[in-house]
Amino acid sequence: AEADAFFCFSTIMAEMGDVFTKHLDTHNTGLLGALEHMTDLVAKFDPELAQHLQSNDLSSSLYGLRWITTLMAREFPIPAVCRIWDTLFADPKRFEFLTSFSVAIVRSAREQLLSLNQMGCIELLNNSNFNNLPLTSNLNLDAVFEQAVEMQF
Repeated sequence: AEADAFFCFSTIMAEMGDVFTKHLDTHNTGLLGALEHMTDLVAKFDPELAQHLQSNDLSSSLYGLRWITTLMAREFPIPAVCRIWDTLFADPKRFEFLTSFSVAIVRSAREQLLSLNQMGCIELLNNSNFNNLPLTSNLNLDAVFEQAVEMQF
């Protein structure tokens, strides 16, 4: 089990290297590229929400940076994180899935976000830690997974 865990960890860290490499930031495998892709996906699948976020100067970097760099580990309880990571390990397009999963979280909070101003949106998206309960406590994780998979195709 220890060898398997190390293999999975090594694989993820090797692939995530691009996220932390400054000269790849604007490349689609870099962090800024992933954040831009998040913004594009929101615009593609929910133009009204994308416009609301844009009009409130809410860049995906304000919430997506932590989500991507921690692989959602801070956002959910351990059983949910294990499920997310299991999907990441199994999916050869794991970081595309992570981006889609992030967008699905944003879309799941659509009604709340549309009713909030800039500070309210920032607070909702940045305080999504499960222990603080604002966003993820009401989140239907199965629906988020389904949305994320649909966005990949």
